[in-house]
Amino acid sequence: MGILNLSELRERYGQVSKQALLRGKVPWFDPERIEKQGILSLLLSARQFARGRLLDVGCGKKPYRILFDGIVDEYLGIDLSRGNDSAVDACGSALDLPVLTESVETILCTQVLEHLPDPKQAVLEMYRVLKKGGHLILTAPMVWELHGEPFDYFRFTPYGLETLARSSGFEVVYIKATTGVWAVIGQQLSCIFYKLFGKPKCFFDLALKLSLCFLVQETFLLLDKIAHNERESLGHILVAIK
Repeated sequence: MGILNLSELRERYGQVSKQALLRGKVPWFDPERIEKQGILSLLLSARQFARGRLLDVGCGKKPYRILFDGIVDEYLGIDLSRGNDSAVDACGSALDLPVLTESVETILCTQVLEHLPDPKQAVLEMYRVLKKGGHLILTAPMVWELHGEPFDYFRFTPYGLETLARSSGFEVVYIKATTGVWAVIGQQLSCIFYKLFGKPKCFFDLALKLSLCFLVQETFLLLDKIAHNERESLGHILVAIK
């Protein structure tokens, strides 16, 4: 059997990622493992609040759907367009959700709020479509590089998320940080090293970069455990109730 090319490796990585999600782990060779693991761990804890019909706002490829299998009755995804992905159930804007008032029990919104020009309007819409007693599970970044340009508008502190939720009518259940400050540094360095010298040109180039990213992330995760400080975090999760 020959050496896998990069496109085959990406396909294999997608399969491994789904299996890893079920185990609550992000693959060791992911250059963004610190960020993804922080989000995944908090989503696993927040699953206890999910029930009934779940609406994934800005769902993309529904990367976290597998976490809610057997927990919710129905999983619906909304995004601006379907593109080439059949995961999107309905097209629409988070600022004007094409969903009936008080028609879902759970809303999931992961790493979307920073891409909306009016995040307050989006949270108001989420409040509108939730049934009374329903929960919002939302993640948003506080520290991250520019991405999805030119539609990258905001970063959120825990106090910013709390203000958005409360001013929209929600009662905040909790807000938790995805990482501490050392993990922030490790994640940033990992991304820098991975992007250094451009895209990997061959398997060995890719393996070298991923190994370096792994060592950097492991080192700073250890530092994060030894001297944990959440005054700077990659992001936060908000769980709120209507």
